[in-house]
Amino acid sequence: MSTTTSSSSAFTLICLLHSAIALSSGALMMFKMKEIYTFTHGIETATKLMGSTPHDQLLIRTSDSFSGLLLFAIGFLLFMVSFVKDRSFQSFFAKGCTVLHVMVAIWRFWFERRVEDLAWDWLRQTVGDILLALSWVFFLVYSWRENFLGGNGGMLVISWVKHRCTLEAEQNHPSELQARGRNVSA
Repeated sequence: MSTTTSSSSAFTLICLLHSAIALSSGALMMFKMKEIYTFTHGIETATKLMGSTPHDQLLIRTSDSFSGLLLFAIGFLLFMVSFVKDRSFQSFFAKGCTVLHVMVAIWRFWFERRVEDLAWDWLRQTVGDILLALSWVFFLVYSWRENFLGGNGGMLVISWVKHRCTLEAEQNHPSELQARGRNVSA
């Protein structure tokens, strides 16, 4: 398997995994939010989160539905992006997703933990955001390793290191290299 194929397959796998998470979460948010609140927060907190008046409940359900629709659209976008084979785009996209997940984790830390009814839940969700960001970081490290250490890339790194060591030796100890018969130009 060539390095391009293995790097592309890792990108495709990560995108499809994130797509499945976003599609399923978005669909659940649109249609089963009350059940999700009850399952994740308990009955008492779920009742508070769903609103106390019919008008509040309608606003919260509408907001949750639009949030779920947005998450579903993001999952669909991830599914489409997973088939892009351009390495520079894959790297750019992975860096962007990493920044996005880190920013969401920061938002959860600074703002969501201050909401009294969600205060105990923010840590679990922040860890999830960081794990999603780490999957993109692992892809970036994997693709970097393939570019610079695998195949011909490894030979380029080795020859560059040898070249740098030779230049350093010429600058620091020119008399030793002249004694060995090497022509050192000033």
